Amino acid sequence: MRKRAAAALMAWMVMQATPAAAQDWLRSYGGSGRDSLREIVSVGDGILAAGSTTSSDGDLSIRTREGKTGWLLRLGADGSVLWNFCSSRDGKAEICSPFVHDNGCVSCVLTGERGQEWIELNERGRAEKRVAVPDVTRLCRHERQGENTPVYAVPHDREGQPFLALVVDHGDGTCCIAELAQDGRLSPGMSFVKAEADLFAACRDESGRIAMPYADEASGALGVCFIQPGTDEPPTVAQANLGEWLSDGVLLDCVALEDGSVILSGQKKQIGGVLVRINALGETVFAHSMDDIVTKLTVTSGGFAGYYRQGIAYFDEDGGLLGTKEAEYPTDERDVRFPLGIAAFGNGVAALFEPEEGEAEECRIRVISGENLDEDCEYENALFVQKDCTLLNARANQSGVTLLLERRDGQRFSVQIDRGGTAKETEIFQERIAGRQTVDAGTLTWQETEGGAWVALEDEQGNVRWRTRTVIHTAADRLEWLCAVQLPDGSYALGGRCLTDTADGEQQEAVLCIIGNDAVLRRISTVQLREGRSAGCVCDMLVHPQKGLLMLTSSGKWTHSGANQIQSADGSVHLPLEIGFEADGARLLTDENGEIYVAGTDEENGQRITALVRVNLQTGKATL
Repeated sequence: MRKRAAAALMAWMVMQATPAAAQDWLRSYGGSGRDSLREIVSVGDGILAAGSTTSSDGDLSIRTREGKTGWLLRLGADGSVLWNFCSSRDGKAEICSPFVHDNGCVSCVLTGERGQEWIELNERGRAEKRVAVPDVTRLCRHERQGENTPVYAVPHDREGQPFLALVVDHGDGTCCIAELAQDGRLSPGMSFVKAEADLFAACRDESGRIAMPYADEASGALGVCFIQPGTDEPPTVAQANLGEWLSDGVLLDCVALEDGSVILSGQKKQIGGVLVRINALGETVFAHSMDDIVTKLTVTSGGFAGYYRQGIAYFDEDGGLLGTKEAEYPTDERDVRFPLGIAAFGNGVAALFEPEEGEAEECRIRVISGENLDEDCEYENALFVQKDCTLLNARANQSGVTLLLERRDGQRFSVQIDRGGTAKETEIFQERIAGRQTVDAGTLTWQETEGGAWVALEDEQGNVRWRTRTVIHTAADRLEWLCAVQLPDGSYALGGRCLTDTADGEQQEAVLCIIGNDAVLRRISTVQLREGRSAGCVCDMLVHPQKGLLMLTSSGKWTHSGANQIQSADGSVHLPLEIGFEADGARLLTDENGEIYVAGTDEENGQRITALVRVNLQTGKATL
């Protein structure tokens, strides 16, 4: 799910109970009138879609009533129409909140100007029970609201019995959730501080709780309020601290798993998205940074799936990417279309789209099968690949390259990789220490300060030989050095980035400086790419016997994104690499034969991947 071709990090796993295969197809439903389907859910081996219609022909030829009515559509495993249910309370009727209960019945809610009605349907699409939703003034235990107060209906199960939760948005920063039983018994809700009143999920663990996500930009928290409808119990609040990831409007969708866990999708403050799972105990199971934004979610037999810019991504319950499948819609950013909703369909996903501009007002459903998923690993042809770990340090020697790695559980190990790609564990060595770089003359250290950074040279005993200050040479807010190397003439080169706070987040420019062995600043400048743009960051440097000073740079404007390049200080080398290692930990190395290697860690949709690649400066290619 990178900006280039999407790549799956794990093979698609065959589940013990494999759903029936779904073939890719795109179909329109409705008639010649105004048809609008807005929600879609899974039911058995088919799907339900809810909305409204004015048609009385096509798929709705059995309809005899004129005007606008609510519309519930049931499709079978092959996409055929099994039945339509239409009903009206007034001229603005719409059916919403389709839900399949544990007892097999189907619920939906009919809305209109004269209020709402909770309807239960049998397997043939006929109404078995109708329960009028009480007036909004009766729904609140502590508040009385006006007629225009929004009320959102949420069918759910509690202890095996169907109920209807009614979320009331008070409009003053608070809301409540009432509960309606099938016999018409109403339990009003207690007011509490509002989460996202129009975004919620019914917990599928029969607790009867409603999960309402929230975002707190000030604290950098994304979380869930677990509420028991129709009671005075205060909400249980659980949150994941996402820090700088958070932004306004971060929440996009949420779904509940069978154990009561809730999956949240959102948009980061910078580029990409987040996926978070919070369990019924309020614990954060995972919080993953994503390359792309997942706009819609659905539960699958193997975990969950999400719709992103290029199609469907499948995940296990722990957030591990199982595979991706591109949709056949245009992928040009100007033409990207996102669905109104998605639902599991066989072994694939059904996505509900609005008609394209100029088309007949029919509703479109596209099925993207789970067959032939993209299983190629972006780094599968690298000299070395290790998943679920982070690079701490790397060094080249006569035998090849040695990597120091850390697993997700904190365990560290070291691997020696020879020129043929053979790897074996070896003795653990020291990790790379931020702000320190060993050079021929001792140790070069640096520390950020207001308006620039202090740079010092220490001898082997730790005594400071000289100390100087490098100032910000642009209108940036901060200067960060990340790497250093001693040049053949005895001077020192430092590389890093200038950071600028903007309304869109923290942007950066790559910067290089040269300090003489007399501690005099000789040069400081922005590093340019060949096309005239500033690089994002200088990640690492080395002195090559033929090419001179080489820099590993990141092209992204954001701190931890963008493909890498190798470029020389004199401009004679500019080699774009089809890799995207994180800037802060990427390493550029050369062995005694002048071979060039790049090592680093990439985060692909929540999974950490460390890789070592060899680069041919003559052909301009990496071994990928």
